[in-house]
Amino acid sequence: FYADPVGFEEAPIGNGPFQMDGVWNHDETINLVPYADYTGVNAPAISSLTFNIYEDVTAGGFLDLQGGAVDVVRTLPLENLGTAEAEFGDRYLQTADTGIYYYGFPSYLEEEYPLDLRRALSMAIDRELLNDVILEGANIPASSLIPPNLPGARESVCENYESNVEAAQAAFAEFGGLEALGDEPLVVWFNTSETHAQIAEAITNQWREVLGIENVVFENLEFSEYLPKLDAQEITGVFRLGWGADYLSPLNFLEPLYAVASTPPVGSNTTFTDIPEFDEQIALGKAAVAESGNLADAVPFYNAAEDILCENVPSIPIYFTQNTYVWNDTVDGLSLIH
Repeated sequence: FYADPVGFEEAPIGNGPFQMDGVWNHDETINLVPYADYTGVNAPAISSLTFNIYEDVTAGGFLDLQGGAVDVVRTLPLENLGTAEAEFGDRYLQTADTGIYYYGFPSYLEEEYPLDLRRALSMAIDRELLNDVILEGANIPASSLIPPNLPGARESVCENYESNVEAAQAAFAEFGGLEALGDEPLVVWFNTSETHAQIAEAITNQWREVLGIENVVFENLEFSEYLPKLDAQEITGVFRLGWGADYLSPLNFLEPLYAVASTPPVGSNTTFTDIPEFDEQIALGKAAVAESGNLADAVPFYNAAEDILCENVPSIPIYFTQNTYVWNDTVDGLSLIH
């Protein structure tokens, strides 16, 4: 790496059972072959492995699967989720994932998105209906920030993360209602994807029905443009993001996304949340687990930190992800480990 960083980026070296076969083909494929000197317990039983890269992985990967050009996919178009199990039979598998889909509020627009409006927008979303109708039941409606298969996960945290029409309308009235919104549209940002667009349309329809908000504008960019815009505080409204676990601790869904030390450009706190009480609970939790080596000792502090976020609503949890795999009859004996 130090001798040739640019070359290393084209053909990186890892420590797993496969190695790259030459350099990676940008925006097309990553070709792998078994690493002959791998000493792990699960040596490859196949001669090669290719990852396809798609501009729209959901649509592109599934179309290639149907055409026989891809063997396994784990993301399906929304319109195929409801029929996939019947279509693929024993070549269909749904597994627990560790990820969250959420909408964030840019704290640098506090005047445009004060707490009562944030609370109203969160409580006006019927997460169960969204999951059942738009997502074909493929995910888990979220009323917390910590995925259910992690230590410290709770089904509910506080009212602000619950679907509640009357409470949403009361909070919206406290905000000042449609008069307080004025003539400016409510702007919703997402990275370009048919799935994100359908979810945004469904959520804003609920805001229209529950709160009467008619003036909504969608903005979307390719992910390569979207993330830098988030980091540069150039997002002008509510924005969609997701997060997957780097390590199996509730800390991973709190500190990187909401701690002041994780503010861009050094982290992923794209809401630019700055709540000292939250940071204090995170520090106490990290100190507790460092002292005992037991994650359970940190959980009460992480739960307290999550409570603080729920009261302040820097983001809206929408659903926890699940993986939906389907594969072609070219593959036999497939097993998936998470």
